[in-house]
Amino acid sequence: MKAVIVGSGLIFKYDRFLEYINVSDFFICCDGGMKYFYECEIVPNVIVGDFDSAEEKYIDYFKRLNVEFKNFPKEKDYTDMEIGLRYALGLNIDEIFIFGGIGSRFDHSLTNAHILRKAYDKGVLAWLIDENNKICIVGDYLKLSGEKGDLISLIPFTTKVFGVTTKGLKYQLSDAVMEIGNSIGVSNVMIEKECEIFISEGLLFVIISRD
Repeated sequence: MKAVIVGSGLIFKYDRFLEYINVSDFFICCDGGMKYFYECEIVPNVIVGDFDSAEEKYIDYFKRLNVEFKNFPKEKDYTDMEIGLRYALGLNIDEIFIFGGIGSRFDHSLTNAHILRKAYDKGVLAWLIDENNKICIVGDYLKLSGEKGDLISLIPFTTKVFGVTTKGLKYQLSDAVMEIGNSIGVSNVMIEKECEIFISEGLLFVIISRD
């Protein structure tokens, strides 16, 4: 089962968002993300948060539709996005697509990239997505489908990542060691319609980007 989680970050165009909505089974809204469900006329399965960023008209609208609300205090240990992710990980979910998790607040954007680790630890593939980027955390193996010329960046999440081997990328790695704080893995290029990434130890951010 696949889930979409939507926060209050920036979604400029709905094409990509709706693409993932159409292939997913469960929709989780985090606070101000109600705006995007409302404008796309999609009813989420559950809405979570402290509701400090959602407009009353959206709250009233979804309450009239009897959508389940899970309220949390404003002074809490986790962000609304992490609460949404934790909720998803309590379900029978095998892949998660997170929208509205990248925005003008870099602290929130960076945190949303880091909480992908929680999904990885549960054996769930989670993606943080906006119009130009699709980000996940990998610790063993990942096979990607795309187009020749797609940009793929490999950025260490842990201090060191060992045994990094790639296939189908222009700049090949074979049993390489990558260290945090080094830009060597940025902007690799797919030379086939599929590429593979192997890791023996450590964790990498894998980022599929487009300009």
